[in-house]
Amino acid sequence: MDILTNYLKDIGSYKRLSFDEEKNLSRIMNSSEQSKEFEDKIDANRAREKLIESNYRLVVHVAKNYQNLGLPFMDIIQEGNLGLIHAVKKYDGTRGIRFSTFAVPIIKQKIMRALSNQSRLIRIPEYKLTQIRKLKNQILNLSEKEYFEITQLIDSKILSLDSLIINSSNQEKCLLDICKSNEKTPHEFYMDTHIIVLEECIEELSDIERKVVELRWGLKGGEKRTYLNIGKSLKISAKKAKQIDINSIIKMRNKHLTELESIFRK
Repeated sequence: MDILTNYLKDIGSYKRLSFDEEKNLSRIMNSSEQSKEFEDKIDANRAREKLIESNYRLVVHVAKNYQNLGLPFMDIIQEGNLGLIHAVKKYDGTRGIRFSTFAVPIIKQKIMRALSNQSRLIRIPEYKLTQIRKLKNQILNLSEKEYFEITQLIDSKILSLDSLIINSSNQEKCLLDICKSNEKTPHEFYMDTHIIVLEECIEELSDIERKVVELRWGLKGGEKRTYLNIGKSLKISAKKAKQIDINSIIKMRNKHLTELESIFRK
């Protein structure tokens, strides 16, 4: 049995708390700050531990959304747990907010900072990591330029210019020499792969579906168009244009899920 399985089994034994229980634990923790009694400090520590333990599963639930972004899943969970501990210290149940509602943004922020700082040699801004995660959930919700920029960040690796690689003629060459030549670089080969998959997705749509998707997301080099604008261009309602766009994305994702997932998991 691996570490993750053991961990999930262990935290599954902790009972979830009701809102009243959360407020009571918060009251005990906060009241101890004004007390000098040793017993009160002990009670506060127990209350803090109970609130933390009962929300380990919440951290796992949040962490699942940040897999395959550069850190092992257990590392993501541990970073989320640090965010959970910080949230417990700041929580005030008297404000009428459930702990999960208060804690989730703090847990997410801690995970995002860890991904940004630890997962790559070159630091990626947190807003770009957010875009990467959204890209995995909805592949066409970006312009063509944004699409290639983010997919490069997903798989970007640092290579020395002195590295030896095999070129298209099966010859061993220095990366620096290839960069100076007219041959396609690994970067160009990589981009071509994404273009082929994207074009295959688009080509399998009907004429009206293809036109709506291309106009909506600027896939022909133009600007993104609103549904109202698309409707006027194609002589359909804005509501119909939106419906066609959504159905087309679902169709492409369902049919090409395997190919798309294989790209993002490299």
